[in-house]
Amino acid sequence: MAASSLPVPLAGVRARARTCASASESSSSSSSSSRARVGFSFSPAGLLFPYPLGVACGLERGGALVRGVTPVVGASAGALVVLCMAVDQEWEAGLAGTMRLAAACRREGTFLKLGRHLRAELEAMVPEDAHARWAPGCEVAVTPVLPRREVLRVSRFASREEVVDALCASCSVPLYSSRTGLERYLETRWCTDGFFHDVANFGTLATPAERTVRVLPFPLESLQRIRFLQGANAGDCISPGSEGAFPFSDPQLSQWALQPATDDAYRRLFHTGVRDGLSWAERTLRDNNDNNNNSDDQGP
Repeated sequence: MAASSLPVPLAGVRARARTCASASESSSSSSSSSRARVGFSFSPAGLLFPYPLGVACGLERGGALVRGVTPVVGASAGALVVLCMAVDQEWEAGLAGTMRLAAACRREGTFLKLGRHLRAELEAMVPEDAHARWAPGCEVAVTPVLPRREVLRVSRFASREEVVDALCASCSVPLYSSRTGLERYLETRWCTDGFFHDVANFGTLATPAERTVRVLPFPLESLQRIRFLQGANAGDCISPGSEGAFPFSDPQLSQWALQPATDDAYRRLFHTGVRDGLSWAERTLRDNNDNNNNSDDQGP
């Protein structure tokens, strides 16, 4: 659930087969005539998770995101947003989970304990049949570093345990979540945070869609000032302040990425995210309708 951010044998055969299957599906989706027009990439966010969760909720309400149809990929906290879509959980359940996680951090500490708290929360909230319910087009970014560096985008799971392990692996902040910052996945892979899939783009990955829209927990301008997302188009990003006034400052966001905020702040982050996602969806729909009307007026 990281923002490494503003201040950073048989099992092996099975893993390779799973990776190849995922790559093959992405390639097939990209080349097919039914290729989606828009997909969404959810970045690492740390304990700012309620904001991108709210954005996803707003996008769904506005008709821009359809569970099991719209391609989505998430790294670190973004993978937890993908979880809610993939197993058809209520958005508010994700918000409640964040509050329970934050309460555990306040009670027992966050530094070197966040990974343990997260696993306990996932064990409590991930459905028993999550691996069977996992919807098409929902990918989790996992970054194995031992025994070798790899890049995995996982969208199929053999068991509920494997789902939980993949999410914990994607959310493993080096030297912060635990003493090693590594989580084991698929028995032989030791993984670090999904952020390290693509550091230059703040952990956001392209989807198989024609257009990928990035959902970020910090203002795009702030990230670009510290050399992230240098080539990003503002129109392809949803971030604090992109759709209207934002109630919190950059220093507050930086602090809350790694230390728990209040429950009231989490509610405000979530509802501001809902507003931003809905605003983006409605504006995009209007723009598409205007473009279609202009094409009709021009004729053949």
